[in-house]
Amino acid sequence: MFDPVWRTETVRLLAEGIEAERAFDRLPILADALEEAGCDVPAILNHCRLCSSHRWGCWVVTLALGRPQDPQNDRRLREEEDNRIRQAVAEINRPRTQPRPSNTDRLERYVLRSAVVFVAVVVGAIGLVILYAATRPKPLHPPATPHPLRTSPSYEQKVTDSALEFLKELERRERATTPTTSSGAARPTKGER
Repeated sequence: MFDPVWRTETVRLLAEGIEAERAFDRLPILADALEEAGCDVPAILNHCRLCSSHRWGCWVVTLALGRPQDPQNDRRLREEEDNRIRQAVAEINRPRTQPRPSNTDRLERYVLRSAVVFVAVVVGAIGLVILYAATRPKPLHPPATPHPLRTSPSYEQKVTDSALEFLKELERRERATTPTTSSGAARPTKGER
């Protein structure tokens, strides 16, 4: 079925590359190379150009490499390839999502985040206060000092004494304006009678 004359250098190199790299999309190119080498078997050419389910150990590639076809070896190679494909599909379909965290986990994360934010705000506020205190401009004029008389203890005593004198003076004026009897007692006013 496969004439050794078709096994040219180009066909052999293409078949080796297809097998080594599992590049079955290059099989139509192999079909063109076989056709240029003189292959006119429709089963071989159609398999390379039309068949979409190629596997490692493809019978056309095996014939192009000059290996004898061994049905048991082909079956074993196909089973190995099928297993690799199944594993790849299982890996692709494996769920990637993590299990949903419980409410307790969420609460713990929320509390932890809140504590971190609170600490960051407090540390930032303390830093701003320190920065303000370090860079605060000095006043142009020194702070006003209280009057020396107002801070001395004698000033308080003078105020107290003058208040007492004022009260005594009021009392004396009141007595002077109130009419008295011959005995010296103050006469009762109209409202007191």
